[in-house]
Amino acid sequence: MKARAIRNLPIRQPDHRGFSEGGRLILFLLGLALPFLLYVHFSSLKIKGEYKMSSLVYQRNRLRRKHEKLLLERESLLNPRKTLEVAAKKLNMVDEGPPLVMDEDPFSARDSAKGGDR
Repeated sequence: MKARAIRNLPIRQPDHRGFSEGGRLILFLLGLALPFLLYVHFSSLKIKGEYKMSSLVYQRNRLRRKHEKLLLERESLLNPRKTLEVAAKKLNMVDEGPPLVMDEDPFSARDSAKGGDR
């Protein structure tokens, strides 16, 4: 065999540095992307909290208006004049009218017509 006929080329060995460089590259890119991802995450949490707060404020205002309405209704129902109006409408009650004032006792007039005291 001739030594010249066989090419004596070096066999390429796997480069272990390539993995560590790739790992460093991934860590570097992750280091760049992580703050951005955290910013997006916390921004979305903040927006979600603001929506919830807005919903709670709306609900509180709605309940406050309902409470004021109920207070006014209670005040109107505790008013005696309003109570009489409701009784007249719903229960078909009739107003008894003003009291009659008599100067004379009706029984004394009947007794005097008979002619004496008992």
